[in-house]
Amino acid sequence: MIDFSSHLIRFCSFVDEFCSKNPEDQENIDLKKNHSLRVYQEAKHLTACLDAPERYIQLSRLTALYHDIGRFPQYFQYGSFNDKITVNHGLMGYKTLKNNSFLSGISAKERKTVLFGVLNHNRAKIPKALPESNLFVLEVVRDSDKLDIMNVLLAYFEDEANSNSVVTLGLDSHPDKYSQKVVDSLLSGKLVDYQDLVWINDFKLMLLSWVHDFNFSHTQSQVINRGYMERVLSLLPGTADIRDVKDRIYSCMYINQSPTA
Repeated sequence: MIDFSSHLIRFCSFVDEFCSKNPEDQENIDLKKNHSLRVYQEAKHLTACLDAPERYIQLSRLTALYHDIGRFPQYFQYGSFNDKITVNHGLMGYKTLKNNSFLSGISAKERKTVLFGVLNHNRAKIPKALPESNLFVLEVVRDSDKLDIMNVLLAYFEDEANSNSVVTLGLDSHPDKYSQKVVDSLLSGKLVDYQDLVWINDFKLMLLSWVHDFNFSHTQSQVINRGYMERVLSLLPGTADIRDVKDRIYSCMYINQSPTA
């Protein structure tokens, strides 16, 4: 059995090395620390509902805890969480785990599974033909990550006074503007790519596109029960494009259910 208490201590001790006297920098460090801890909790809740080998479940929870470990050296070096203009935080997390003793106490094979999960958790798509354990870990971490990201970003989107350009990747803000390419991707059943984001509304649309990428019915039910999609849609302009997006989202999410918005 994995000693999660010791891993939580290791994780928090590592994050403490990046503490800053600058309030804005500390806010961003705390943001990713708390996000990582919540994703770990989301993974615990998700895996409690799944029928899977106990070792897969434990490795997925451990990977969830460490999935964003690369965010801390990334922010320390670049002052940004934008992979497009800095580094791939999945790769940085992989290197961080390999170069430290975070994963001592588990077997070499298990370390490879966790490292693979951290390295690939932020890829646009899950690689094909994976070993069963790697696939399970990635699916759990990606779903758990999305659940918390949606909640965090909605808090910023809904409170304009609480803006943070680091969180919103420095995207331009305008109440009515969005990129047609982003809308077209969503309507065609594709995930919106971070590389295509220009406006804050594009970011909101990207969250909606995740409806095409949930791996477990539990995740989808949580998104519905928490009202995440309705909240995102309420923050977008009332154009014909967005009405089409709304219809698309409901057709994917609310089969055999009645939408509440």
